[in-house]
Amino acid sequence: VDAAVLNEMKEIDAKRRNILVKVETLKAERNTVSAEIAQAKRNKENTDDKIAAMQNLSAEVKALDAELAEIDAKLTEFTTTLPNIPADSVPVGADEDDNVEVRRWG
Repeated sequence: VDAAVLNEMKEIDAKRRNILVKVETLKAERNTVSAEIAQAKRNKENTDDKIAAMQNLSAEVKALDAELAEIDAKLTEFTTTLPNIPADSVPVGADEDDNVEVRRWG
């Protein structure tokens, strides 16, 4: 496996993790604003600015979720094309003729 492919996969994974942190932070903030809106409505206060803030947060979350979906698709593509790493006990051979049959089942 090419080291450049692994490095790119590592960078994409780091980007995914950063976006996940941002999304979760924004969702927590959105929940807080939602609770503030509910409290303000109970107190019959003006909630226009908080509703606008909530809409901005929701738009940001939606954009980051779309970016996250793209990154997840790239990671899935990488992981489906990478081979499994064999165990250390697997004998090394040039082709299937060099393989040693350890046991047979079935």
